[in-house]
Amino acid sequence: QYSILFYSKNNQTKILMRIITLLLLFLSAVSYSFAQEKPASIVGEVKNELGEELIFVKCILYTPDSVFVKGTETDLFGKFELQNIKSGAYYLKFEFIGFEPKYIQIENLKPNTNFRVKSVVLTQEDIQITEDVEITATKKLIETTIDKKIYDPSQDLSTQGGTVEDILRNVPSVEVDENGTISLRGNSNVTILVDGLPSTLTAGNLDALPANSIERVELVTNPSAKYDPDGTAGIINIVLKKQKLRGVNGSVSLNAGTGPVLNGNINFNARNEKVNFFFSYGARHYEGFRNSFSYWDTDLGDTLLELNQMREGTDLNQNQNMRLGADFKLKNRQTFGFSVNGNSGVRERTGDQINNRLYNQDLNDYWNRLSKDPIKRRSIDFTLNYQKKFKNKGGDLKLSANQSFGNTDTEGFYEERYYSDFGNEYRSPFLQEINNESKNNVLTLALDVTKYYQKDKKLEYGAKYIGRSLDKTAYSESYDTLTENYNPDINLNNQFVYDESIFAAYGIFGQQVNKFGYQVGLRLEQALTEPRLINTNENFENNYFSFFPSANVLYKLKEEHTVTLSYSRRINRPSARTLNPFPSFSDPLNLRVGNPDLNPEYINAYELVSQRDWKKVNLTSSLYVRHTTSQIQRIKEFYDNGTSAITYKNLDDAYNYGLEVIGVYKPYKWLRNLISFNGYGISIQDDGSTPNLVNNQGYSWNVKLNSSFTFWNNSTTFQISTAYVARRITAQGWVKPRRGLDLSLQRKFFNNKFTAGLRVSDVFDNQGFEYYVEQGNLEQQAEFKWQTRRFYLNLSYRFGKLEMGREKRGGGASGADFDF
Repeated sequence: QYSILFYSKNNQTKILMRIITLLLLFLSAVSYSFAQEKPASIVGEVKNELGEELIFVKCILYTPDSVFVKGTETDLFGKFELQNIKSGAYYLKFEFIGFEPKYIQIENLKPNTNFRVKSVVLTQEDIQITEDVEITATKKLIETTIDKKIYDPSQDLSTQGGTVEDILRNVPSVEVDENGTISLRGNSNVTILVDGLPSTLTAGNLDALPANSIERVELVTNPSAKYDPDGTAGIINIVLKKQKLRGVNGSVSLNAGTGPVLNGNINFNARNEKVNFFFSYGARHYEGFRNSFSYWDTDLGDTLLELNQMREGTDLNQNQNMRLGADFKLKNRQTFGFSVNGNSGVRERTGDQINNRLYNQDLNDYWNRLSKDPIKRRSIDFTLNYQKKFKNKGGDLKLSANQSFGNTDTEGFYEERYYSDFGNEYRSPFLQEINNESKNNVLTLALDVTKYYQKDKKLEYGAKYIGRSLDKTAYSESYDTLTENYNPDINLNNQFVYDESIFAAYGIFGQQVNKFGYQVGLRLEQALTEPRLINTNENFENNYFSFFPSANVLYKLKEEHTVTLSYSRRINRPSARTLNPFPSFSDPLNLRVGNPDLNPEYINAYELVSQRDWKKVNLTSSLYVRHTTSQIQRIKEFYDNGTSAITYKNLDDAYNYGLEVIGVYKPYKWLRNLISFNGYGISIQDDGSTPNLVNNQGYSWNVKLNSSFTFWNNSTTFQISTAYVARRITAQGWVKPRRGLDLSLQRKFFNNKFTAGLRVSDVFDNQGFEYYVEQGNLEQQAEFKWQTRRFYLNLSYRFGKLEMGREKRGGGASGADFDF
């Protein structure tokens, strides 16, 4: 019994010991599991020096011995997050196209923490700081972001000594014809803005802006609802220079070219923590020739009517441009700024035109027309800006007001003399003088609010008012040989007044979810328009309400590959020039007549963009489709008396579709290539209401190449710029191919403060403009040639210093364009 009892107690003890042991093992396991480190995470945001968020910046985490750990990219709000990181020491590397890489050390990442990196500010690429704290920067010629393409003309030597039109000729997918008409992707219905606002400068006076007053050119091919919907092809925004780094600095440049061409500019900037003051002045003198040739014939059944016109002329253009302004940093995250931009210019064209009219190949009329057309232009823009940044980087509020005034005085002196087959003058000469005055002003008021919610949502909304007014008076008088006096041409004298008011409101919401981002927006507009003919007391009121939705979807396939799909609805409003029914008589045989019954055209634009980066190559490809209803088309009408007139009409539908590819290839540090290709198709359709106008369709393409070779320790650059524009169709014919080649050489001296350059434009002198028209039984061929081959010498000197300052640049979340 005792032994049994002892055995039982002993057995119980063993069992108890086993239970205690198992419990201790379990508690040790639990304790061990709780003692294991939980992974940490690293979060932060990346901005540029202006405080604008940078999206798709590569954020790469390495160990101290440069072993790759993990990588990601910033989202649509410039934020990044790296998860499941073990404790230890690391360093972060930030990379983005056009900016210098930045490194941040993390000495001891503790477990189970959410490590926040202070705002990372990236600076422009290749910035070098010398001993006297002078900063020089070399930026990329073109930079592609999610919402726009940015062209930097300072890297394009072929524009030195030129105007903004010379810059635009080199921008990928942009074309400029002989009249200064600008096209984007083969479409001339493009909105031109200066510093993001409408200006009287865009009304045929862009050549008043010298090239070295331009900081950058932005192309927005498929804008969101935040932007004005004008322009079927998109928006070209010309941004003027204003230094953003601190210090007192400036530059002086002188340019001389054959022709002759003379150009001088001065830029001055002074900036500290509270105030930024900027001033610039430029003057330009341009001389050259401007010739044209035209031949057309029409079969009238039993008669073949032919007209030959050959014109030789001169072209004188003188412009002055001045800009000044200041920005003031106020308390409570507020900023106030103003700027004034004034332009004054004179353009004088003369011409000696020989005209031959033949019936059945026999000379019927022969006359000579001498012309002189001096034009005086003056414009001034006043701009006020206010910005209030919200607390905790929650967004901002912006107010802006711009008043733009423009005045153009056009005179014309014409003399026609008529000769017989033997060269004898058989009638009194025809003498005519004209005096046209055009007053144009644009008022723009805008409110824009941006608000951030949580870390991945953004709301934008705002309102805008645009008021345009044009008053154009035309006066003409002809010489009466009987009275020997000039008498008014009653049928030609007129006054045309055009008033337009646009009231708009918009809202946009966007969100980023991991690799997926989206944005939807809607803009509502009410337009009130009233063209008036004062002489005849006629009004052509046309009021219309429009809505403009937009949608954007973005997806990152890989860290270096992003795909974006976007849609927007746009409008092209008839301009005062296309509405004015009174003809222009600078050439009585080739008139220009507006149509006051024009309606706006609407465009549905779709675009698919792929953006891919490699070590030496950056490639952006875009597939786009534009469907236009009630298309406004320039139509040329021919009459049996040998005259013609350009007018404007609403056709049915038009389709424009194409592929655009922009590549930057930099195989070596000393060689950079920018190659752009745009191939597109056009289909113009009409229901037959326009006489002799046939449905027309076809394909066209253009390619541009800009290659820069840098040598001698980056002090010298040689550049080749060439372009080819293939044949493209119009509503009544086609435009013949065009090509050109420019060569440039630039050398820097004295710590890059002094620069000298040589340039040859259009080396083979083959740039020009030719078109062919076929309308029923009539054919026309026309050619324009102006002085394109010129030799230039460019000299410039920079003075002063640029300083980075102590504060972080910008701060807050304002200024970032979330729009795709």
